[in-house]
Amino acid sequence: MESEEGAVWWWIACTTTTTLPTPGTPTGETGTPQRPPDIVYVTIDTTRRDHLAPWGDPALTPNVARLAEGALRYDQAQAGASWTKPSMATTLASQDAWEHGVWDWPDAIDPNTPTLFSVLHGAGWRLEAVVGHNALAAYAAPYAASFDVYDTSSWEGIGYPGDLVTSETLVDQALGYLDALEADPGAPFLLWVHLFDPHDTYFDHDDVVDLGTTKADRYAEEVAYTDQQLGRLLDRVLDRPDTLIVLHADHGEELGDHGRYGHAFSLYQELLGVPLLIRGPGVEPGVVTAPVGLIDLAPTMLALVGQTPPDSFRGTSLLPSPAARPLFAETRRFADLRSVRDGDLQLVWNVATASGRLFDLATDPAQKLDASERLPDDRLRMQTLLSEVYPEVSAY
Repeated sequence: MESEEGAVWWWIACTTTTTLPTPGTPTGETGTPQRPPDIVYVTIDTTRRDHLAPWGDPALTPNVARLAEGALRYDQAQAGASWTKPSMATTLASQDAWEHGVWDWPDAIDPNTPTLFSVLHGAGWRLEAVVGHNALAAYAAPYAASFDVYDTSSWEGIGYPGDLVTSETLVDQALGYLDALEADPGAPFLLWVHLFDPHDTYFDHDDVVDLGTTKADRYAEEVAYTDQQLGRLLDRVLDRPDTLIVLHADHGEELGDHGRYGHAFSLYQELLGVPLLIRGPGVEPGVVTAPVGLIDLAPTMLALVGQTPPDSFRGTSLLPSPAARPLFAETRRFADLRSVRDGDLQLVWNVATASGRLFDLATDPAQKLDASERLPDDRLRMQTLLSEVYPEVSAY
């Protein structure tokens, strides 16, 4: 078990322009089919955006900083939940949690629900994965069925991932699978690497800088260690031609910001705000400063490799510029909370107490003050917006 821890649209302005490949099968100058890019897809568990460069101290994560230098960077990417299973379901199936129904630990999306992986698998891609989290194991989620290789041996049969250090093993495995994929060129491939170590327990690592002994210090060391191991993979793929590299976290972590440590207990920005970097063919480096949701990532990745998203996807491509949308999030595991973000405003609703708090992230990024009395019209608008998708939320 993991630790604790339509209505109003806004127009989004981007500081970047991006050229997309034409959907369908690309062709070269001679009219012959052109092989689409390979994908190296890296997800990092429990990783706060403010702990990674370029958002945080580059000395802590120099390898993520290397990736970011040539990437399209999203400064306000938002997860759809504050713990792994619903957040990854929202990301991979491009549906909000009220639709895919992953709410508690035993839940999983319907195996017939299309995902990023199943679409690529159906289009003839080779898919291989090394996965460090039991929440994503074959018995806990349906993703493995789309993969030619789905390797959970870094922890399965050994112990609970939170009691282990697995990033070195996972990167070793990923490099081995990359060797095999490159030795047998043919169909394009996706290699998924899910790194787990920033999740508690927070271990001390002798081979990274000693940052102190508090929980927050140990967490930062875990992030630094994970970046160190990630660097070995990036050494291999950063300059690999025709390779799309995508990196994001599934959610963040509370480090005493609001009196707790862990996740799944709240919907503050330290949990929902995640890093998101996209680098490779068809992606112009730049910065998107407006809020975007991970619900839009799967259609974005499919567009970049010339595949059409299924009708069940609710998100749309973030390229060449993000579509305006309210961003929903929830947790039903250790608390029963719903959230909607619209621009700089976020409303968090507590189902148990039938009450909500409005946060103005522009003036109160730490989310310490309820802005409901100061912004009553916005409070009513946001509450109405949330109630339109969650009947358990009062409209007034």
